[in-house]
Amino acid sequence: MQQISQILQDILNLTRYAAAPFILTGRPDSVRQWLSVLQERLSAIRLLVDNALASFEQARDGETDDWTDEERVLSDEWVLRKYPNEPESVRAALRKAWVDGQRLRAR
Repeated sequence: MQQISQILQDILNLTRYAAAPFILTGRPDSVRQWLSVLQERLSAIRLLVDNALASFEQARDGETDDWTDEERVLSDEWVLRKYPNEPESVRAALRKAWVDGQRLRAR
């Protein structure tokens, strides 16, 4: 749920930015800069959503049957952030290790 709340917060911040008035300076680059930042923020949100969806797709493979949705999303996010260039078999093992570590920590 932490990732979902982060996505929703980012969407709220994006809408605030998009709705915020900006001062036209008469220079064509002011609008271009505003649109560029808007595009960057939207791309970041889309990446978060894509990563969350990908973590649910991996759950269908049967390797994470006893994991919660939050564990799936957070473990996938952690592995993609820390080990983006590893093969999928290594990333699957890292996700399992991450979840095991979180469960041990919670005890």
